[in-house]
Amino acid sequence: IANLLGTTTLVNSQVLSSTADSGAGLFNNGRLNLIDSRVAGNQALYSGGGLQVGGIVTIENSLIEHNNSNHGGGVNTFQTAQVSLLDSRVYSNTANVYGGGIVSAGVLTMSRSSLEQNWAGTDGGGLYVYTGTATLDQVRVLGNHSQANGGGVSLLGGVFSLTQSLVDGNTTASDAGGIMNNNARATLARVTLSHNHAEGDGGGFYEASGGGWNVLTNVTVSGNEANGWGGGLKSTTNLTMTNVTVANNLAGGNGGGFYRAGSGYEYAWRNVLLANNEAAFTGDNCYGPTPDFELASLSSDDTCGVSSQNATLPLGPLQVNGGLAGLLLPTHLSLAGSFAIDGGTNSGCPAVDARGVARPINGVCDAGAVENNAVLPWVWLPLTRR
Repeated sequence: IANLLGTTTLVNSQVLSSTADSGAGLFNNGRLNLIDSRVAGNQALYSGGGLQVGGIVTIENSLIEHNNSNHGGGVNTFQTAQVSLLDSRVYSNTANVYGGGIVSAGVLTMSRSSLEQNWAGTDGGGLYVYTGTATLDQVRVLGNHSQANGGGVSLLGGVFSLTQSLVDGNTTASDAGGIMNNNARATLARVTLSHNHAEGDGGGFYEASGGGWNVLTNVTVSGNEANGWGGGLKSTTNLTMTNVTVANNLAGGNGGGFYRAGSGYEYAWRNVLLANNEAAFTGDNCYGPTPDFELASLSSDDTCGVSSQNATLPLGPLQVNGGLAGLLLPTHLSLAGSFAIDGGTNSGCPAVDARGVARPINGVCDAGAVENNAVLPWVWLPLTRR
């Protein structure tokens, strides 16, 4: 289906098993509304196996699955594109080069949606952001794979925002099992990066270029692995971390929790908790130069150069510990006796924790992504799957 200039609306429709040079399922330069529909099994020679977008597309309660192309197996967008996905699933698409699920070069908005089990021959198993802006809220990035960098997400440029989201179980044959940032301005807030694996460096998150700037707030980095350096995170550029928990990550080289490659860029940490990470060589929790600016951060060993080292930091298991709204994320609660409880600073402390719970509970913010308190009732906003 080709929509070049006008408006096309597809409701309760299926676009199946088509072939084309680009946009095998749907080619849109106008306005397209895709509602309660399925785009599956389409194959493009060059780009956009499921959809090729240069115009405006709204996708609601729909499934984009098992499509293939060289670039953007599920969806490929140009710089003129405006794409919105709501309550939708991008599943098991493949790209021979980059962007197994989606390639974004324009404006991308995703809410209450998922990128699952997509595959890329080079970068960005789930999502590849070339330029433009990508804003993801309450999104699951699960089980994607890349043969090069960024098993879940790869950022070449632009502006990237990820909130109330889970990045779990993604893998790469190279660097950055979860998220690779080469040159974007990336903001992560109320996010869990867990169980991602890199054959190279940066199991959960890897900042690979000096041109980017990264801000992590209320983020949990847990159970990630890298065969190389930086089991949880590896950074070579500007990084601000506030109320971040880095726990139970594993590196086959240096820096089980965090690896800092050199200096010359700004590292600012506030209320960061690092515990129980492991490196095969040197630096279980941290390896590399200490932060340039640091307040009230704690480490269970003496490798990070933070305010409190060799601190007692018992943590509960990675599990859903309640939440007030949105996607409920697995987090670690600090247990009784932890130095992290009321051990942070109120200066720059976010107003809520990773679950949306108001901070502070007892007058002083806890370190880490979660305030220690009773588990809250669950509030679930379902992700519709077709």
